[in-house]
Amino acid sequence: NCDYLSDLRFGYCRGLPLSDRSHCCGGTDNVDATSGRCVFPMVVNVSYSEEELVDWLPWDEVLHFPFLVYLAVSVTLAVL
Repeated sequence: NCDYLSDLRFGYCRGLPLSDRSHCCGGTDNVDATSGRCVFPMVVNVSYSEEELVDWLPWDEVLHFPFLVYLAVSVTLAVL
């Protein structure tokens, strides 16, 4: 899927491997354009563990050098 490969430059989906940002968040309406993360509807009195959550994680929240991941994925995709 081309969307997955292009979104891989910016982060990954925790909980749904090989899923692009739109599918990870449940549609393009649920993607916050400023932070790049998923926007979840308000749910009351429901508790989830960290392992059960599906969320888009930008590389800058996971790694110390997110630009290196962006650069590596971009160059790899350009060579393909």
